[in-house]
Amino acid sequence: MTALLTAVFIKGSLLMIAAAAAVALMSRASAATRHFIWTLAVIGLLVLPPIATMLPAWEVAVPIASSETDAAINVVRLAPIASATAATTSGDGASIARVTDDANARPDARLPWALLLGAIYGVGALVLFARLLHQRSAVRRIVREATAISDRDWLSMVDDCAARIGVSRSVALRRSAVQLMPMTTGTMASSIVIPADADSWDEDRRRAVLLHELAHIARHDCLTQMLSAIACATYWFHPGVWYVARRLRIERELACDDRVLAAGAQAHEYAGHLLELAYRWSGRRAPALVVGMASSRKLEDRMRAVLDPARNRIAPSRRVWLMGAAVGAALLLPLAAMTMTTASADARHSSADVRSSLMGRSDEPQSQERGGAASTAAQPIGSRDNVAGTWVLRPSPNREFVLLQVSAGDFSWNGQFPAGEIDRLLSQSEPAAGGKMRVTVSREAGSLELEGTLNDRTGSGTFRFVPSETFIAGLTRRGFSRPTAQQLFALAQTEIGSEFIDELAAQKYERPDIENLVRAGHHGVDTEFLREMGRAGYRVGTLDSLIRFRDHGVDPEYVRGMRAQGISDLSADEIVRARDHGVDPEYLGELKKLGYAGESFDTAIRARDHGIDSEYLRGMRQLGFTFTIEEAIRARDHGVDPDFAGGMRKLGYTLTADDLIRARDHGVDPEYAEGMAIVGYKGLPIDTLIRMRDHGVTPDYVQEMRKQGRDKLSPDEIIRMRDNGVGQRSSGDLMNLHYKLNRVLDKLARELDEVLEKLKRKMA
Repeated sequence: MTALLTAVFIKGSLLMIAAAAAVALMSRASAATRHFIWTLAVIGLLVLPPIATMLPAWEVAVPIASSETDAAINVVRLAPIASATAATTSGDGASIARVTDDANARPDARLPWALLLGAIYGVGALVLFARLLHQRSAVRRIVREATAISDRDWLSMVDDCAARIGVSRSVALRRSAVQLMPMTTGTMASSIVIPADADSWDEDRRRAVLLHELAHIARHDCLTQMLSAIACATYWFHPGVWYVARRLRIERELACDDRVLAAGAQAHEYAGHLLELAYRWSGRRAPALVVGMASSRKLEDRMRAVLDPARNRIAPSRRVWLMGAAVGAALLLPLAAMTMTTASADARHSSADVRSSLMGRSDEPQSQERGGAASTAAQPIGSRDNVAGTWVLRPSPNREFVLLQVSAGDFSWNGQFPAGEIDRLLSQSEPAAGGKMRVTVSREAGSLELEGTLNDRTGSGTFRFVPSETFIAGLTRRGFSRPTAQQLFALAQTEIGSEFIDELAAQKYERPDIENLVRAGHHGVDTEFLREMGRAGYRVGTLDSLIRFRDHGVDPEYVRGMRAQGISDLSADEIVRARDHGVDPEYLGELKKLGYAGESFDTAIRARDHGIDSEYLRGMRQLGFTFTIEEAIRARDHGVDPDFAGGMRKLGYTLTADDLIRARDHGVDPEYAEGMAIVGYKGLPIDTLIRMRDHGVTPDYVQEMRKQGRDKLSPDEIIRMRDNGVGQRSSGDLMNLHYKLNRVLDKLARELDEVLEKLKRKMA
């Protein structure tokens, strides 16, 4: 099992590395092309095992010891010396057989690594496949509980968008009974599920959502999503497959956005819809097997891509698909045929180890010889020549600084350097051979010796770093292990020194290791920051927590501002949470000015998350709505803002907050109310207007009915006609026939009444 999992790991790694290299080489290609490459990688991972069983083996020797060999060696080394001595009388071969028999006679002495690894893999795969089945059940439940949409406006728009995107097969449009993000599901029979309040969207948003979801259907994204989930469950132990699945999701959304724009959507309007929908459904996760439009992950990159006019949006042609499939097959077949063999040096070493053990020879000298290089590499670095490289100096847009780039092997550093210090160093520079200059930059952790050419704050050359033995001695005296030259070099760049370390000890911080000191310097945690946060009451005990403060923007100024607004004694997690959610002193001060001074910390965060700010509250107050925070959150969540409430009031609707929410939820907005007023339905009660909207009575429908000679209809009459399908644009001749038939029936009814009246008179 060990060899099998190793072979799968290596083959899968090679396949994914090839896909990543292809994507990197085609960085200017469209998102659809990159998605195609990652899709080929996922398909390759899934077909790799079955193809490998059908092809002839291509053996490649790899120095990997099998679990059985390892177990036998361990048993030999633990075997009693007396047994080994008794077996040596028959020669080396007999002794080997004797010890092996002894090992087999003791099943408890062998650790079943193959069985253990197989069990771990099986449990992991079983859990993920069970999760996959659960997700599939959740998707089916969502579709089953959603109701099919029969509204003509929606269906005609679906047909129009499908024609523009290139979807020819039937697509079911369903409305969920709950609020969820727009999503597409189904690999064979596709369904688009829209949220409960989708009827309140304007035409542009409806079209944008439908175009995006139909793009998923045209691209068969539900199928690729399913394949990706199966690959993750199969190769769960390989971190690369999770990266591939993530890239597949990112490129999928970018490719769909490109397809929507290619279908004629305006980039700035589409980006606005993306932003608002992502905000509304932020934090709500959809089942893994559906593809939705409004994910907030990587939203910034999507927005930039949508608004970039120079972006490549070309979808791969059929020819590119065929070429890509051919190249993928050419790579996959030899990779699948490759067989990892472990019968190399390990077997010889195992046999030699057994013989050495039985003959009484120790293998310790050999082990020490093998580990000699590693021991040397692991020793502390302190010589003068361990860190050396190149430097480049360039002018900065800010004349007070210059840009310095330092490179040493795999390490590189870029930063700004005060121009005045460069001038001072130049005045102290020493001449070197070949007309070059030599400058030494001293720091507490060591000195940076620069040599090269410099002219008008532009130059380049080489450097070497000389660690400070005094600083090293100070570190070891304070209980730190001896640092490497690379670590000292990093400390010198960030100017983390003894003063910072002593301040940590004075504030009773847990003593960090050298790597954490380096990380603190890189994240901007210096002595001043440490002291000021301590004075503000935050001595958080560990350097990691202080780094977290710095990364999240929690600084002394922020803490003092929050305290001035009455927010104090927050835990470290709470103050980071407040900062992350945008609850700052300015926001709290604005709420306090409006009379919201006694709100709890959690309420302030909820208000901020739901878009409740001073502008919103002032605007609603000007319209007569003095909300509590909870009432404001509810109104905001339902889309009731000053523009909506003010627009309704201008049309004569002075409504309560609950009525505004109900109107908004049913799609009755100022635009709809004004349109209905223009066509003759002015001043209707809000309940009547809501009922007309619910039954699909729009200004366009009223005008269409007027063209057919049906004018001055009451709300109940026009609702009844709409429910009966009268006057729909797509009806054509059927509509005229229906109208004529009604006239005939009315005439017959009148004649029948006249006949009955005559009969009554005669009988009387």
